[in-house]
Amino acid sequence: MKTLHAKGLIVPELSIVAVVGAIMIFSMGIKEWKFWLPIEIGLILWTSILCINIYRKNWIKYGEGKVIIRRVSKDLDYSTSMYGRPTGKWKSKEDEILLEEIESYGYTWALLGMSRAVECHNRFRQYQIEYCFLLKDGRKVGFNMLYYGKETEALFRYIYEATGIEVTPFRRM
Repeated sequence: MKTLHAKGLIVPELSIVAVVGAIMIFSMGIKEWKFWLPIEIGLILWTSILCINIYRKNWIKYGEGKVIIRRVSKDLDYSTSMYGRPTGKWKSKEDEILLEEIESYGYTWALLGMSRAVECHNRFRQYQIEYCFLLKDGRKVGFNMLYYGKETEALFRYIYEATGIEVTPFRRM
């Protein structure tokens, strides 16, 4: 089985912290620089730990006629907001999908309609581009596309070759 690791956010997250820290440090004098450097190092370490945590707890394995998706997410409640409000605690979830169970897959918005998502995958919803699998039994399994990036092309090619089902394209209205 092949594994896709969630490494899509590591470089952007660390670069944001590093650039902001460099701007802060270089825009101040030597006295303030000595004060801000340990804080910047602490922020970089903290962000690194968060990225490593995302990397360890989110992955996709595929092959042998199935796809296994592991992720950390919260459920969404649509009763109070049209965009869904994250509820409950962060849960580690793992779903095994047999290829013959897949009805369609693609952008969640393309499959379920605008402003819909299956789950909340991170604290900052604007950093969430969700793909989901709609299964024949009515289940929906989503994952954050930003974690995997272009690596998912191999996954989608594998599913297409095995089932003949193409990715549902995203169309703007």
